[in-house]
Order: sequence, then C-alpha cells, then structure tokens
Amino acid sequence: MAAELRQRLPPETPEEEIRYHLFGLIFASQVTTDAALGFLIARTLGTSADDPVEETLRHNPPAPLSLWRFTTEPLELAGVELPERAPVLVDIGGLGLTFGAGPHFCIGAQLAQAELRAVQTVLARDFPSARLAMPYEELEQIVFGGIGGSRLKELPVVLS
Repeated sequence: MAAELRQRLPPETPEEEIRYHLFGLIFASQVTTDAALGFLIARTLGTSADDPVEETLRHNPPAPLSLWRFTTEPLELAGVELPERAPVLVDIGGLGLTFGAGPHFCIGAQLAQAELRAVQTVLARDFPSARLAMPYEELEQIVFGGIGGSRLKELPVVLS
C-alpha cells in the first residue's frame, strides 16, 4: 500500500506528507468500522431505526475528532493565539460531520459504510432471531475521549 501511494503522489511530495497520507489510509480502514460495530449491532437489534448504519454513524461517530491539522501561519482561534505549525483537532462529531468535509473528507468513508452494511446484512440473514438481552436504552458507553470516540461497555445479545 505504501509503495502504491508513493507512486500515485507527485515525485516532489515530501516524505513527511507521504507518511501522513499512509497513516490516514491505515487509520481510515480500521478505526471507523471497529468503533461503530457495537453500536450498529445494538441499534439493529434494539431499535426500529430506518437506517441503522446512518443512525449509528450520526449518533456515535467512531472518530469524533479529525486527525491532527496544523496551522500554516500564526492565528487567533476562539481567543487563543496559535503559532505557525500549532496542532489543532477539529470536533467533526460535534459539527455533525461524521466523515469530515471537503478536502479533509475521510478517505475510508465508503469502505466503512460498506463494511457496516455487510455486517447488518449478515446479522439479518444468519441471525434473524437475534435480539439484545437488555433494553437498548440501558446499554452503557465507555468514552475514551480524543480521537478514539466511545465504545459500548458490553453488548449482551441472545442469538436464539
């Protein structure tokens, strides 16, 4: 993957930027789906959501903060003076932008949605009688904070 990425970027791309893009690809392909799986299963089995994938991603964004961004020049943000190259995290979950927007739109968004829809399909097809062993509203979340978002503390399911 790293070799192909390097081939697709302009030859003058700095090594630091190549590493950043590679990290983004790895991050996008694993973290999003991992964080959303428990919420998707719980929502699918315990609610009447029209689109459990969409609802899961909207209400429980798997990575509520963007990857680090860096200021390109000194600036003031919310009353705080930031120097050039200061790290900044954007609360994309709080903005309702599960996968970001514009040039910073998550490169793994379509893959994550496809993986979650595949889980939903397999769950419905192979476990049609599955249900939560407790009410959906009683499930507890563990909030890791930062870029990691939250997870369910437990997911008790009856597969009968």
